[in-house]
Amino acid sequence: MPDVAGFIDSIKSSDEDAKYAMESFFRGNALILRTNSTYDLVICKKYLHGTWKLDDANNLLQLTDEAGYLPPITLKVNKNDPLRLVITADNETMAKLVPAFQYGTTGYSYFQTKRRFTFFLSTNDDSYWQDKDDPYSKVNNQWRIKPRTAETNEQITLRVKEHLQFCRLLVKDAIEKQGVLSFNWFATPLVLSTSGCGLREYRYAKDEWAANFYDSAQALQGFRQLAQTIHRTTYQPDETRSRFSNYAFMLDGLIEQVEKEQP
Repeated sequence: MPDVAGFIDSIKSSDEDAKYAMESFFRGNALILRTNSTYDLVICKKYLHGTWKLDDANNLLQLTDEAGYLPPITLKVNKNDPLRLVITADNETMAKLVPAFQYGTTGYSYFQTKRRFTFFLSTNDDSYWQDKDDPYSKVNNQWRIKPRTAETNEQITLRVKEHLQFCRLLVKDAIEKQGVLSFNWFATPLVLSTSGCGLREYRYAKDEWAANFYDSAQALQGFRQLAQTIHRTTYQPDETRSRFSNYAFMLDGLIEQVEKEQP
């Protein structure tokens, strides 16, 4: 990956080392090809869901975005490696993808200057019996799919609630698998700590957050809804609980509060 140092600088905060920045940035990114010919793709904090089709003769994989925001994407598949999926995207394909995650914290500018990218996807043994438990399923990522028309107050509140439920699902998943919890692969203004929950300043969160809403006005409304929910929720940390368990307890309270506020 040429110019990798420049890429790392574009995605890391000032106090992060390079290794942690790369791990945080790529953790959670995934391409899931389901047996019903649907796929889920998470790349650079963007979520796409649609259908996939393999041209076996020409080693081409085509992904079609169900929401219709992106034209069909064609990837070159290398089937010589039995242990991982190797796919290549040319600059034309990347030019289609880049507008989908063109905001500051995704390092998108790095992708604009390269002619080709090769992605090496390792298999993941995670399995979920139901879509409701799967962090990558469409049912749990609906809040991330930008609506095509303006939403009602009820729909905006629901989007905020589903965002909190998604965060709660990740915490639950990390607790059950005794794994690593990462909030770096999706856009959230939430800041969690064992002492409580807060929000990033809106000027730093707005580009990412607005990508989930119809327009900037509705994104601001959703942000204020989230801030109001946090303000009205009482939380007391429990030193006998683990850090993740405190997160879960905190998010349960936020979800309960936003349900009270639903029109």
